Amino acid sequence: KMFVPAGAFGGETPEKKASRLLTALFTYVATWIGTREAARVTNVHAFLLDFLEANPVKDGDAFLEKLTAADPSIARRVMDVRTAYAGGDFEWDICRGLVMQNMEKSNAEIQRGFL
Repeated sequence: KMFVPAGAFGGETPEKKASRLLTALFTYVATWIGTREAARVTNVHAFLLDFLEANPVKDGDAFLEKLTAADPSIARRVMDVRTAYAGGDFEWDICRGLVMQNMEKSNAEIQRGFL
């Protein structure tokens, strides 16, 4: 097993860092699913689009704290959707395969560029 120096991510493990990034991704996806679900409710749809524009999802939990302060019921729906999406709809195996495939392809292209 490879050793990752503790200072690489400020003391976090790479898995912890990845989990925070994925949490932000799932929050972003859930918010967009929320905009789709709210398309018929114009004020909710517009609210979510405006909120996303004003508050980019860099940290999923911080985003949800702000959303909860602005509208607790919409925030709760986004929380439920992100949990459901991560737990049932996100294709973890496909993601892992794509990451490996993309890295192998990129590595080969970069190496060819230096030959």
